[in-house]
Amino acid sequence: MGRRRNIVTDRLVLKQSVDERDLTIYKSHLMECDPEEFYFQYGEERSEEFMELIDFHSSPVKYYTIFLKETKEMVGYVGLNPHGRKCCELEFHVFGEFRRNHYAHEACSAVLKEFWDGRLLKSCGRCVIAETITKNKICCSFLESLGFTKEAQGMRITLTSEGEFENGLGLTRYELAA
Repeated sequence: MGRRRNIVTDRLVLKQSVDERDLTIYKSHLMECDPEEFYFQYGEERSEEFMELIDFHSSPVKYYTIFLKETKEMVGYVGLNPHGRKCCELEFHVFGEFRRNHYAHEACSAVLKEFWDGRLLKSCGRCVIAETITKNKICCSFLESLGFTKEAQGMRITLTSEGEFENGLGLTRYELAA
């Protein structure tokens, strides 16, 4: 299978994430993000050992690094991750200093269009899910603005090595179907 084409929007260029440099930049931004946001995104506490395991360009996940068209600055990533045979999961992250510019909406909309037009992950069916921290009302509203509907609420918990409850994080699951 050949190299996937870039996705170009009014202000952004989304390039398939295959460059180690992109991953290095992305990891440096993750080191600065809120520990709760990190925990939500990966279900793990941030540690040097865990950071070494992060790889967003393995197959069949389709991640795109988001760059500003004008300045070529990297602003985050967006991707679709197969989630069973019937749907895939939308994942995205925009670095803190680039938020509130609607880049996430522009990038997610472009990737979702590629998916609905049958150019990405054809084997995933016609459903996309997304999860967010329940108390992150901005992200909940964002997903709803993309057309997602709330499907379920739950909790991600962490146990100590002795099996004791250690951490709990409320999650909301959203779904977008064709």
